[in-house]
Amino acid sequence: MFITKLNCLGAWQKTYQIMKRIIIFICFALTVSALQAQQNTNEEMRRHIRRAETALRTSNLDDALAEYKMAQALAPQYPGLYKAIGGVYEQMGGTADLDEAIAYYKRYLELAPNAEDSRAIQDKIYDLEYLHGKSEVHDKFLDDLSGTWVAMDNLTIENQGTGNISYHADFVFKIVEIQKTGKYRVTIRKEGSRYYSESIIDKTVNIVPQKDASFNFTLADVQTYKPKQSNYSWARFGAGLLGNLTDSPLLTDAANIAIDAAQESDLPNSTQTAYVFALKYRNGKLEGLVNVIQKFANPDQQRTLEEGVYEINFVKQEEAVNIVKRKIEDDKKNIENEPDIISNYAYDKWGNKLSNKEIKNKLANVNPQLLQSYKNAKTQEAVWGGIGWTGYAASMTGMLLLALHTPDRDGKRTVEGINEPLAWWLFGGGIGGLVLGATISTSGISKKHKIIDEYNNQVRSEVKSKYTSELRFGLTSSGGIGLVLTF
Repeated sequence: MFITKLNCLGAWQKTYQIMKRIIIFICFALTVSALQAQQNTNEEMRRHIRRAETALRTSNLDDALAEYKMAQALAPQYPGLYKAIGGVYEQMGGTADLDEAIAYYKRYLELAPNAEDSRAIQDKIYDLEYLHGKSEVHDKFLDDLSGTWVAMDNLTIENQGTGNISYHADFVFKIVEIQKTGKYRVTIRKEGSRYYSESIIDKTVNIVPQKDASFNFTLADVQTYKPKQSNYSWARFGAGLLGNLTDSPLLTDAANIAIDAAQESDLPNSTQTAYVFALKYRNGKLEGLVNVIQKFANPDQQRTLEEGVYEINFVKQEEAVNIVKRKIEDDKKNIENEPDIISNYAYDKWGNKLSNKEIKNKLANVNPQLLQSYKNAKTQEAVWGGIGWTGYAASMTGMLLLALHTPDRDGKRTVEGINEPLAWWLFGGGIGGLVLGATISTSGISKKHKIIDEYNNQVRSEVKSKYTSELRFGLTSSGGIGLVLTF
């Protein structure tokens, strides 16, 4: 039995030795495998790093970034890769890139706080934070640059009384980015703009904004002059009529010679204008200068602008509309506080056209005597205006009859049987009626305007008297004694 136990013990020891050898072999194999895997990983990481460095030398930043990140995935705790990736993002330079560069540099310092270049990397982070802020401002400028811009310096508003918003500016142009390329297209807008003529050169130009949010561009414009041939045809007709009336062909020939000379010198021509803009974006506006340069083809006929450099400010079309709306609302409030005057002799204070009946009603409410005087002036204007138009028609009829009755060079008359004394009487009497009717009718219009001026003065006086009558002696807001307006 003892011998059996010894045999069992020997078998167990033998098994133990075999198992020990197997475990040692497995551990050795695993160690060799781990070392081999680590060697392979290091080699693969080295491969990606070398590829990244080569990409950097050839300025392929996107490839360099991809290779460094593949190396980082193999060794996520290796500090040097974070610094390298941060350097690539720094070279890319965009707003989002600078943000990534700062994050990777900070992670590098966390993994290697005692690195020799820790101070330099921290200073670099401070620099990038400043550049990141500036880049954000520049990005905001680029995002806001697209749109329609309206020059505000000489903005004018029309049709305020009717409630319609209508404005005119010196320049209006639209800016649109060209497919996210960083280049922008500037297109002039004739709608609402005062300066551009019917024929435009360089309607569209391209710009590349600078880092300081400034840009320059030039728009060219041309105003074409074309002679109107109908004017000369009417002049020749008048020359012929004058010769018939005076029975002097020589006079007609002289007039035609003068007309020929004028027509020969009146040739088609154009005035070229260049608008050179130098603008900078600041707080949602474009501010800068415009240089107007003109080349006159015919200075006597085409001088529409003066050369010079002018300060100019633009706002987005939406803001321009809001400014116009606020201006109109302010004007309406001011108008509401004004007396019920008649503006420009035929409009109410809102700018709406007044009928003759409405004007009479306003006059009657203030002073019946003004109403009667207005009626008399209106009658004078209408009656004598009719006489003037009748005289004009009679004079034209007489002139035509005389022209038809006057013999030509061969002594033949165009129309026989015309009463020449009657024709002269129509012509002379018509001229007299035209002059007399126009003079007295114009006098009636002048009287009408004076009556309306008197009405406006009386209305304003009533408003002024209303407030001055409420002035009393008493304690002022400062505690002294003086005139106090009570409401």
